[in-house]
Order: sequence, then C-alpha cells, then structure tokens
Amino acid sequence: MKIEVDGVKYTIHFKHVVPVRDKQGKVVVMPADAGTMCAIHQGDCVHCGGDSPTGQIVECLLFGRSYLNPLDNFDKALGRKLSLGRALRAKPDTFGKDFRAKFWAEYRAAREQMGKVTA
Repeated sequence: MKIEVDGVKYTIHFKHVVPVRDKQGKVVVMPADAGTMCAIHQGDCVHCGGDSPTGQIVECLLFGRSYLNPLDNFDKALGRKLSLGRALRAKPDTFGKDFRAKFWAEYRAAREQMGKVTA
C-alpha cells in the first residue's frame, strides 16, 4: 500500500503467517513466527537483482510485528493494526506523535479508497 505524508511517499508491506488448522478448526501446526509483520520504506518498491530497472535496494525504515498466541483466533485486521502501530513507534525520536497521527490518517484514507474496512 502506498501513502504520502508531508510530501514524502511511503510503501507499507504486510505479511501474515497463520497457523495450520484441521477440519474441526483445531491448530495442528503453529509456526514460530505466527502473526503479522509490517515493513515501511520510502518511495516505490524496487526489485533487487539483475532485472532491476534502477539497481537500487530499498532500505526498510520501520518494522513492527504482532504475535499470535496459540489460543488466539487469527485476525488480519487486528494484526495489521498492531504491527503498523508498533512499526510507527519503533523510532519515536525520528517519527514523532504528529507524524504518526498524519500517517494513520493517510493509511485509513487509503484503505477506505481501496474499499476496505479501516484497520
């Protein structure tokens, strides 16, 4: 997802790692990294490797995670909310409260524009 805050473009990536369940819904395999990961970087994504148009490697500015307890039900929206919040609080000196408020507002607006429920 791409958003713009104070004239700077950011890209947000989410990765969900879910437990494997049987037909009755019981957790069979719980991955050690179960939960949601959020990575934020500036600008557009650039593919690394020989076919890269610019050859640039994008540096991750912020990273956050939400963890899934084996007794929890997996919820993508809650995982996104927790991991994004933790990512934005990862560097409080660089990205203060005003920046975080603007970032959340732009994120919610982008989700609404995509026709998704805000979270």
